[in-house]
Amino acid sequence: MRILLADDHWFLYESMARLLNEEIPGSEVVGVATLDDAFKEVDRDKAFDLILLDLNMPGMAPGGQDRFSCIDRIKEMRPDTPVAIISAEEDEDIVQEALSRGAAGYIPKSLARNSLVAAMQLLVSGMTFSPRPAIQRISSNADSRGERGPQRGGQKGASLSARESEVLSLMVQGLSNKAIAERLGVKEVTVKEHVSAILKKRGAKSRLEIIAAAVR
Repeated sequence: MRILLADDHWFLYESMARLLNEEIPGSEVVGVATLDDAFKEVDRDKAFDLILLDLNMPGMAPGGQDRFSCIDRIKEMRPDTPVAIISAEEDEDIVQEALSRGAAGYIPKSLARNSLVAAMQLLVSGMTFSPRPAIQRISSNADSRGERGPQRGGQKGASLSARESEVLSLMVQGLSNKAIAERLGVKEVTVKEHVSAILKKRGAKSRLEIIAAAVR
């Protein structure tokens, strides 16, 4: 996986490079600190699997919709490469504006490390990532049903129980089965049963696939 990260916070670049090397050996992160440098890097012959842009780095228009114009320009230069926003801003209007302007996804900088890796893998595979609406939607569904207790197995297309919705929400956030078990105060084997039921009900073959479906 080869990623271009355009962000003027060098700590983020170093952290992401270290994270990807740990989680996906052989990955490479190319870091630039300004929008102009991002354009220059994109204009080179080397290919990227993913391009991540911060909304507030030097060269970006300060606020307003003009700062999203960089998405259009980079997509013109690299139409087959997913371009996503990575930002500390998590306002829903900003997220929706970025997606409507052609961004493949929106990654909050507050994401847990496991969720960050999952988000990048989804984007590289051609899927979208925008976790906040998905988490809110999942929580809302769970609250409206008011159900408790696991539903083992289950038919494809069946509704998730409230507990399964909680588990799915935590999966989207990047938590492992062990971490989910600790968060919910249950045994890890119980979480595994919930995950299996979720996969079956959603007709998914893997954890990554079910997360991708949840965040669309």
